[in-house]
Amino acid sequence: MEILGKLFGSENRVKIMRLFLIGPEITFIKEDVSKRCRVSKESALKELNLLKKIKFLEDKKIKQEGNKKSVVGLKLNQDFVYIDSIKELLLGSDIAKGDDLAKKMRGIGKVKLVVTSGIFMDNENSPADLLVVGDSIKRKTLSNIIKTIESEIGREIRYSVLDTEDFKYRMTVYDRFVREIMDLPHNKIIDKLYE
Repeated sequence: MEILGKLFGSENRVKIMRLFLIGPEITFIKEDVSKRCRVSKESALKELNLLKKIKFLEDKKIKQEGNKKSVVGLKLNQDFVYIDSIKELLLGSDIAKGDDLAKKMRGIGKVKLVVTSGIFMDNENSPADLLVVGDSIKRKTLSNIIKTIESEIGREIRYSVLDTEDFKYRMTVYDRFVREIMDLPHNKIIDKLYE
């Protein structure tokens, strides 16, 4: 993320671009962009104006719930000249693979297994995007890490936390939830289960 931020001018711009690339049909109002990407309103406005100026984004009127008047939101310009190249670069560089995620998981407890699936593997059929197995897991710290990752990828993450013994038991009884995650495409970021 840091390298991409430097390449594109700022990490905030990369977060915002990813949000629009992942939801190309969605029209976002400026306040939503700020909240979803965990970027200050001022910074979001600056980046959105720049992206609109270069025609990466375009205005679109939408009706909000409980509001009779239309509001102007922003939507990805599908005809942007470099759209395919930018998609490949920003969505192809998965921040939740490998060392980056493993580093983020340090200090949340005795982590034995971290599995990415679902949106990280372009598979919406998985029951969870992230499975964390371990003991004494600090759930609030994990929740903050998840929110950070969500802001970086522009999507909500479905995740589950299981105690080590519970996970091992579920594996032996072929628990449907665990089996689906482990049978579908997945990536083991941390695997210390049998150490």
